[in-house]
Amino acid sequence: APFFIVYSCIELVQEACTAAVAGIIIVQRLAFQAQCVYIAVMVGCLFNGESLGIALNSAMVHAGASLNIINGLCAVIQIISGFMANDLPPLLVAMNKISPQMYACRALALSQFPPELKFKCDASSPICIQSGSEVLRMLAMDGDGSVRSNLIGLLVLSLFYRFMSFLALHYRARKVGRM
Repeated sequence: APFFIVYSCIELVQEACTAAVAGIIIVQRLAFQAQCVYIAVMVGCLFNGESLGIALNSAMVHAGASLNIINGLCAVIQIISGFMANDLPPLLVAMNKISPQMYACRALALSQFPPELKFKCDASSPICIQSGSEVLRMLAMDGDGSVRSNLIGLLVLSLFYRFMSFLALHYRARKVGRM
């Protein structure tokens, strides 16, 4: 337990610094609306990715297989999180509810496309989206709470996944200790 706590503290500082630097560069370059939300989402995603890595590496003997599974799983989770697939079967909808990526994507979408945001459209464009509300409706995210509630969901799931990774690591350490 002491190793895990120290590791998590060091890792959290590194993730926060990485997210802050990357967030400042990316947000300034792309002119995003809410820099703090973007940085919070990046920290949450890095933290969850690390938790998933700890859990899978604790469960599997071969690190290469674990890395391949993590890459594939992260790709699927990202696709079903909300920006690419909006009409999912019930099983994937249920899986998405326990996915931190869903809350991260929704927090970003809600912060970048507030209802009062207006767009100018060309008369020649067949598709004319005029407001942030229309973008959220198109992404099926118009009734998904607030930025704050989605960030809280991301935080709760981050802590849950870190606890689960601790249990996996603890189980593996006890199992190896008996050999």
